Amino acid sequence: MGDMYEIQASKIALMRSMSDDVKKFAQAMINDHTQTSNKLKEALEHAKLAVALPAMLDSRHQGLIDDLKGVKDQDFDARFISQQESAHNEALILMRGYAKDGENMDLKMLAQATQPKVEMHLDMIKMIDDTHRAAGSRAENAR
Repeated sequence: MGDMYEIQASKIALMRSMSDDVKKFAQAMINDHTQTSNKLKEALEHAKLAVALPAMLDSRHQGLIDDLKGVKDQDFDARFISQQESAHNEALILMRGYAKDGENMDLKMLAQATQPKVEMHLDMIKMIDDTHRAAGSRAENAR
């Protein structure tokens, strides 16, 4: 679900963002989350687990996508950044928890391998957030 949301949100960011750093992050999210989804499918097959992955977003994630689609252009980057910080914090909690206490070894190993990438994504979006906040502050001070 998280990967599907990340990919959809990032595709919107590629179309709507006016910031090169946000677009670069969005493209990285599309690439990385597509890869993570593929690795999850492989791990499920290897573990011989017949789990149906979601075909569409749940109402919470669809609401986030709808929010991104409806936000004013000048507010888009801030909303996207905020959503990405929340989504990656949530993913990090999930990965840490399963890496520590997961029952299936294949999925546990995937969570352990994915955790550093999620941490890297979180660091990236926090740096982008800091940059955008600093730029906003400078614009406010220039008035």
